[in-house]
Amino acid sequence: MACLSTVGLLAWLVTWIGIGCESATVKVTLMDTDRVPPGSTPTFICVTSDPGRRQSKQPVIIKWTKGPNQPLPDDPTRYRPSKDKKYLSILSVKKSEEGWYYCHAETASGQAISGKANLYVIGDNF
Repeated sequence: MACLSTVGLLAWLVTWIGIGCESATVKVTLMDTDRVPPGSTPTFICVTSDPGRRQSKQPVIIKWTKGPNQPLPDDPTRYRPSKDKKYLSILSVKKSEEGWYYCHAETASGQAISGKANLYVIGDNF
């Protein structure tokens, strides 16, 4: 009987360690398509995940950038992150705005993580 409980304990421990080894992630996608015409309004979605953590301990979205660390232009009439920062819309997008957009988050343990999506603006500006 003691052998059986030891095997059960080992199985639980291996499962627990396996879950604990999964790392936090940030996934960024565009709502409809990554190829948009000039003048349209693409919207990015940022989804964070930290397997094995409670909902209250999930990564917190900090900010959006263009490229790994270039701040977005300070233009609230065109660059509109949602209140919870899960979404970023660019109103009346221009060809010059295509490129990588990053969503930066922080885990409950303070680790910085980020994800990115590439925006293509097809055609010419108006």
